[in-house]
Amino acid sequence: MFCVRVYNTVDDVIGKPSAYCIQKIQEHLYVSKEKCLIIGDRLETDILMGKSYNVPTCLVLTGISACTMFK
Repeated sequence: MFCVRVYNTVDDVIGKPSAYCIQKIQEHLYVSKEKCLIIGDRLETDILMGKSYNVPTCLVLTGISACTMFK
């Protein structure tokens, strides 16, 4: 017989866009926002996070966003 105890607790939930996400990345890497670059393929999450929290961004057109969205 086995006795298994499962704990389903969540300490933090990090999503994009999130100021908390930016803060934790900075703390982990010991860098300022100005020395970071968010590279992403989604305007509504990756690029929005950078623009919302004054972090430089780079949009790559290999994912969901495409050139046709800008015409």
